[in-house]
Amino acid sequence: MSWLISYLNHLPLAGLLVVVAVGWLVGKLEWRGATLTPAGGALVVGLLLGHLGMAFAPIGDSNGPRITVGAFGFALFIYAVGFDSGGQFFGAFRRNGLRFLAVGIVVNVLAVATILTAAHLLSLDDANATGILAGSLTSTPALVAATQVVSDPGKLTVSYAVTYPIGQLGLLLLITLVPRVLRDEMAGSSDGSDDAEDDAPVRRSEDVARSHRVARPDVLGKSLRELDLRRRTGCVITRVHRGAQVFVPDAETTLVEGDQVWVHGRLADHERFDDLVGPEIYDAELRERLPTPRRVLVVASDAVGKTLEQLQLIRRFHCLVTRIERAGESVPPSGELELQRDDIVEVVGRKKDIQRTADALGHLEPATWETNIAIYALGIVAGLVLGNVSLPVGGIDLSLGAAGGLLLTGVLLGRFRRLGRFSAHVPRPARLLVRELGILLFISEAGVRGGADLVSGLSQGIGATLLAGALTLTVPVVLTYVFARKVLGLATLDAWGSLCGGMTSSTALAAVNRAADSNEATTGYAASYAVATVLVTAAGQIVALATRGP
Repeated sequence: MSWLISYLNHLPLAGLLVVVAVGWLVGKLEWRGATLTPAGGALVVGLLLGHLGMAFAPIGDSNGPRITVGAFGFALFIYAVGFDSGGQFFGAFRRNGLRFLAVGIVVNVLAVATILTAAHLLSLDDANATGILAGSLTSTPALVAATQVVSDPGKLTVSYAVTYPIGQLGLLLLITLVPRVLRDEMAGSSDGSDDAEDDAPVRRSEDVARSHRVARPDVLGKSLRELDLRRRTGCVITRVHRGAQVFVPDAETTLVEGDQVWVHGRLADHERFDDLVGPEIYDAELRERLPTPRRVLVVASDAVGKTLEQLQLIRRFHCLVTRIERAGESVPPSGELELQRDDIVEVVGRKKDIQRTADALGHLEPATWETNIAIYALGIVAGLVLGNVSLPVGGIDLSLGAAGGLLLTGVLLGRFRRLGRFSAHVPRPARLLVRELGILLFISEAGVRGGADLVSGLSQGIGATLLAGALTLTVPVVLTYVFARKVLGLATLDAWGSLCGGMTSSTALAAVNRAADSNEATTGYAASYAVATVLVTAAGQIVALATRGP
């Protein structure tokens, strides 16, 4: 092993990418729903190789300015966090998401208060306290932002690595135990109806798709406009299989005997459709030959804040919503779901109907995969310049720092996505690549540098670090959950979803969805995630500055 590390030290970029690759693979390993995540895997591998002797030197002349690949990854990642959150960040303050938003704010405020208290009682320094906060919340953005202000980045990295498993496994344990202790079922609705009286309105079931065969004489030879099936049954036909042809019908399409139709509606609606049109059957071709969906970006003021039920997209435009993407997560497209700005709505239908749907909701996402690199790069430049500006206030020079500047410009450009006539559109796959590559480059380099101090870091106050980590996870999670359930009146799934979003933990969200056998919690997660991403990034710097010695 020593010869390999020595060789890679002479090819530092290759060595860094080895850490990235192996760390990514390690981070993908899963045990009972828990993973290290690629960033966590890169950190572990980097610490181990750094301990074994791997080292990176900064790039540049010894007498001139120096940069590191990790610094470049830092800029890419923090800017991408802001850019991805920009559209949802401002929309999260709308009236209908305030309860979810409150959960995301409360859990971060309590986490900061808990670690500051623990730091005072256990005499933790700034690097240790900030690493514990980031690790307990499994928040890589908090770690990345804090590296710019802590006194000892190596100790920060080690503390993060030590408490990260507490954050991952501990949160999964709390998701299992807390509902049992409070006797909460892992089910509910966003209006808190699980606590209401028995005669309270019950949330209607989700839309389901079924295939039926046209057989009733009363519907044969009549157009869909004449039949008015939406009003009479609550169902909508979105595809017709006739002979060898599968097509999307319009209002003038007439039904003939033997047609096999793909129908969307609630379970009770399908029973009415069965009585009026024909029995349910199995048609593999209808299931498999779904038209390629188009992605519509929601920005129209007339659509934002409206439910799918209110928008009546199927009735008005004969287009079917197959999926809604919010904050990078799929949200169930139920009729009660309110659209938010910068939601991505995937719809299927005929070309002209999709265009009418896009006009009503916003506009089609550009089909091109081209990214305006100039606008994106200049946004990073603006963030770095803004972060370098300092304002004298009361004899103290205040500045946003690189992390604050990059985050702010990312949020603004992500919200407006244009500079004059120039589009700042970045396709989602490109955004994910930049974000993931940025964090892996940064974490890999930070891990290798921290590995040199791994033994000394672990030997100094490991008991206090573990205790503070457990408290920083448990106290905010339990108190926030009780606040969400008892004060805000959120249902169990909505409380957990918004809490996971507040901690920016998609792993925990997946655990909640598995436990509930539903993805209903995703709505709360998406509502609090965007704002929480910004808050947790700032939290790392706040704790570092508050615990720094004189």
